[in-house]
Amino acid sequence: MSEQIIQCSNRDCRVSETGKCVEGLPIESCPNYGHVQTAEIEQQAGAASQLAVVLRSAQKLSLIDAEAILRQYSARVIAIVGPYDAGKTSLVAGLYDLFQSGPVQSIKFSGSVTLHALERACHDARAASERTVPDSERTPLGDVQFYHLGMVDGADGTRSALLLGDRAGEEYRSAANDAEIAKTFAEVRRADAITFLVDGERLASDTSRHQVRAELLRQVQGLIDGNATNPRQRMAVVLTKLDAVLTSDNRARALADFEADVAKVLRHFVARFSTIEAFQIAASPKTNAAGRGAGLYDLLAFWLRVPAQLRVPIEPTERESRVFRQLAVRDE
Repeated sequence: MSEQIIQCSNRDCRVSETGKCVEGLPIESCPNYGHVQTAEIEQQAGAASQLAVVLRSAQKLSLIDAEAILRQYSARVIAIVGPYDAGKTSLVAGLYDLFQSGPVQSIKFSGSVTLHALERACHDARAASERTVPDSERTPLGDVQFYHLGMVDGADGTRSALLLGDRAGEEYRSAANDAEIAKTFAEVRRADAITFLVDGERLASDTSRHQVRAELLRQVQGLIDGNATNPRQRMAVVLTKLDAVLTSDNRARALADFEADVAKVLRHFVARFSTIEAFQIAASPKTNAAGRGAGLYDLLAFWLRVPAQLRVPIEPTERESRVFRQLAVRDE
């Protein structure tokens, strides 16, 4: 017969050794006394604890965790590059939140190992946050982390996944000034597609317009000079906060500026990427000028596209000089 161990819920009590209540009460009257457990049950509980399953935290993935995902599954790595507050987190959150209403055209959400991180990113843009206008959490400085999105195409059953790099905009801005920093951006080097964000709200502003236009070319050039890109990669140039552009008095000018800047990117960097395409999105609109998630499907389809066969890079007749030295941006 197994030995009985008399226990007390008061951790300071030694009733099993002394037979006396540590609080001086009669044992029969003590509310903490009376828990009985056998040594055999304790052993079984200890064995069970060793078989416990450790669940994922469902937070953003480290670089090592992301590499493990890539070893197990077919996934596209997407680097989202842009200055602080250009809308990186809003883009990820807006795409995930769009799936909550159902398929995005034929593409259905099929799960995520970073579900809690995605929910946190979306919270401030939802009514439950009790905010008067949509917002999203800010990306802290530090090593790159990744969001994971699993998807299935309802049309043919094809499964796919995205690993979306999340790095603070201040670090990308630093790389535009110091190409050596770009060499540390593993998410850019490994990316299937690099997405450069242009802040539409700042582009429509009289005070920040020229700075925004200069930032785009400087950031692309900084990554190239840091050898963080390769000709197999695709580039997306994305105008964010489309609703802010459409409600601005400078709407026509801002859209024309964006079109002109995309043309400059094509002119300077067409030989550096397999393809360059432009998009306009409203991931989490603050007004009704653009629909929720406007433009996101086209960008998602670009990310998921099967890479084209690498074409032989065309060496420019005159090598590009460092673009950011020539960025006295003039109205066009």
